[in-house]
Amino acid sequence: MKLSFALLGGLFALASAHQCGTKPNADIKALHASLAANNGTRRRDQYRRPAGEPFQIPTFFHVITCGNQTTPGFCNGTVTVGNLTYPRMQTVVSPKAVEDQLAALNTAYAPAGFSFVLNDTAFVPAPQWRDLEILGDAEKAMKTALRRGDYATLNVYVTPIAPDAEAGSIVGYATFPGRASKAAFARDGVVVDSATLPGVDKPPFNRGMTLVHEVGHWLSLLHTFEAPDDADDEDPLAGCRGPGDYMYDTPAEGTSATGCEIGRDTCTGSIEAENTWSMPGPDPIHNYMDYSYDACLYEFTPMQVERMAEVYVDVRINYVEGTFEGPGPDEELEREAQEKAAQEKAARKKAAQEKAARKKAAQDKFIDRRPLPSK
Repeated sequence: MKLSFALLGGLFALASAHQCGTKPNADIKALHASLAANNGTRRRDQYRRPAGEPFQIPTFFHVITCGNQTTPGFCNGTVTVGNLTYPRMQTVVSPKAVEDQLAALNTAYAPAGFSFVLNDTAFVPAPQWRDLEILGDAEKAMKTALRRGDYATLNVYVTPIAPDAEAGSIVGYATFPGRASKAAFARDGVVVDSATLPGVDKPPFNRGMTLVHEVGHWLSLLHTFEAPDDADDEDPLAGCRGPGDYMYDTPAEGTSATGCEIGRDTCTGSIEAENTWSMPGPDPIHNYMDYSYDACLYEFTPMQVERMAEVYVDVRINYVEGTFEGPGPDEELEREAQEKAAQEKAARKKAAQEKAARKKAAQDKFIDRRPLPSK
């Protein structure tokens, strides 16, 4: 089978649907549920800054290159499809692209009262940190080596992201606030695919909105189409059936949006009327936390703005190790591995016991059939 090298270029990572690799954990959902329940008891101006004084977030960009090249162009890379690995041309990010990305980020977050202050941009020649796998060893090594600042500091890692075996193409992913373990601190930050920065590649995801979306996660926001934990993956109305993103002013949305579907309304009738978590209305396709094309995204809701400020102050600025108990990403993987090993051990033990029981039963049956000794 022949594959077009053009297809395997920068746009390979930006297949027809925007895919975010950020998955909410139980802690962040519990935090949102608690804040949503207590929303009426809090002063709405408690976390607002005086007019003209946004939260200033120190920001570091780490651009992973395949050499010392920082001028626009391409460098050689590979992509794995099934069991086969093919060469692909990967985009090279320029300093101008980083400047444009920071400008897009600040334009999106200015109405929300956030300003991202660039402290440094580092171009890191490290081919081993390109084509990253989420929570893989290379990502851990990269972040351990490069991360700067405290828990209120944004670290942005720009590098090609490897396709995910289940989700397919991934354009970015981020860590949620709230986990205060050392392992989680080391993993904190946002990763975006190189091709998503402004002007680096072609539409529809080349205006820098991927970073805007992922920083929303970094500031605690969930997807507008978030489905319940027990939802059927094939259910087109899964997002209509639960609390969604725990924001009343983002109407419930059955599934993620694509393109720019004006008037799209996936949750209607009784299923919409019965959902008390979200206000009725058409899908929030223009919300930065949906999957619409970059040109279609332009807003956060007032409740999202308030929630980001609240969590940024309570969790990131006032970060104290151990405040939010629970395993970090590394510990989660280790726990899952331990649970899997324990299950496999239990299965082997059970199989051995069953084998021994069958053997004993056969021996007993053989003994019963032996003739009695003659007198």
